[in-house]
Amino acid sequence: MMDECLLTVAIFTYNHEKYIERTINSVLSQKTSFKFNIMVIDDCSIDKSREIIDSIADTDSRILKAYNEHNLGVNESFIYNISKIKTKYIASLGGDDYWVDNDKLEKQVSLLENNKDISCVLTGFQKYYEESNSYDAPQTYWQWRMPKDRINRIISVFNDDWSYYPLGSTLCYRTNIIQMGLKEHIAFIRNPWVGEGTFINTTLCLFGDRIVCIPEVTTIYTIRQNSLSHRIDNDALFKFKQGFLETKLFVCDELNIPNWRRRKFSFRELSLLLDMAYRNNQFGMYTLMIEKVNIPTGLRILFSCLLRHRLLYHGFKLGGIFKRKVVHNIKRVVHLVK
Repeated sequence: MMDECLLTVAIFTYNHEKYIERTINSVLSQKTSFKFNIMVIDDCSIDKSREIIDSIADTDSRILKAYNEHNLGVNESFIYNISKIKTKYIASLGGDDYWVDNDKLEKQVSLLENNKDISCVLTGFQKYYEESNSYDAPQTYWQWRMPKDRINRIISVFNDDWSYYPLGSTLCYRTNIIQMGLKEHIAFIRNPWVGEGTFINTTLCLFGDRIVCIPEVTTIYTIRQNSLSHRIDNDALFKFKQGFLETKLFVCDELNIPNWRRRKFSFRELSLLLDMAYRNNQFGMYTLMIEKVNIPTGLRILFSCLLRHRLLYHGFKLGGIFKRKVVHNIKRVVHLVK
């Protein structure tokens, strides 16, 4: 057993009284050859979460209570608390998710300790849908290779070349890399749009060397109705999805990445949002977004026209040859119009 505490499990929670005991116990069940502590970061919950955390913390000295005095929101809570961690490694865990492999941390830290070029180790996971009490098929497949050029890494991530977007509750990474990101590019996470996931992945691409995946299910990812990323209200969901595009464009602006390199992910995000706008009668929201976001000029003109004529939506619905022709012609326009 190592004398020095090697890892901190950072559990981010807000109004998770129904889940937090299960989450913490899944960490306490970890079998490791090293010492670790558990920082439970509560963002000023108004339910009984803190009472539950207090009760468990009284029974195990590894639990460190990090209670925000005011509700900071996901991003500011991440900034404030991650910057205080002193251990070599951090493992993230959402307050409503939990681990099902008692050797998860041992496997991840072993890889990090024995391979100095590995910056982050993630694992497979399985989605649990609370409303229907059902599970998705396990997601363990991983095929992304990190490009050598760091800007190419960012573009590759934003273009969604990864077989699935890394789940924060499976990650174990080097503390110094994430804290370097907070020092050098805090603006990436200090934005009004989405959570910490894009910041973590962007930082790992900028300052890390290699990301590997253990192709085993270690984590259950709880999908709760009307949670931050799974809204019921259509307008709130539209704004949340729009946030991914805005965050990616913001990062590109900060890194001076040219417009032509933004086309692929911008086209995909705009297409998905346009389809959502047609399905939910959100034309006004889409129009405002097109006017506001800093997308390449060609895409701005193209999607403004598509919004007016409904070409993309009806073309995709018809499918077949017509669908392929629509996509082909749109890509030609994107390539020609700047």
